[in-house]
Amino acid sequence: MLSRVLILSGESDHWHKLSSIVSSRGWEPLRCETIYAAKYLVLRDQIEVIVSDDVLPDGDFRELIKELRRLACEPLVVVMSRWYGDWGDYLEAMIAGAYDYLAYPPYPGELEQAVAMALLESRARRKAPVLAAA
Repeated sequence: MLSRVLILSGESDHWHKLSSIVSSRGWEPLRCETIYAAKYLVLRDQIEVIVSDDVLPDGDFRELIKELRRLACEPLVVVMSRWYGDWGDYLEAMIAGAYDYLAYPPYPGELEQAVAMALLESRARRKAPVLAAA
């Protein structure tokens, strides 16, 4: 099965650049522009990884991660930021639950590596046995 990577961006130039990188690795890029639309696609399709702008038309990546948790969905979120500032921004994203946090525009290899690692992690999580609480 082809790995599906949801690219969540309100800007078409982001979509085209990121889609090109994702499809060059043989992954299927899907597009949406809002958290609301992302929730629908995640519930409908088997999305393993989401590459998301940090700021979206209807919220930000923190709200996206909260919604995915609320829905008990599994996709890992790689956040792309034009305002990638410092180590504090990275830490804030990780604490919020992002899988990775990259500057936009990304180096193609950097995004490929982040998505590849997120896909491996996503698959490992699905295969891990669920431990019952004692």
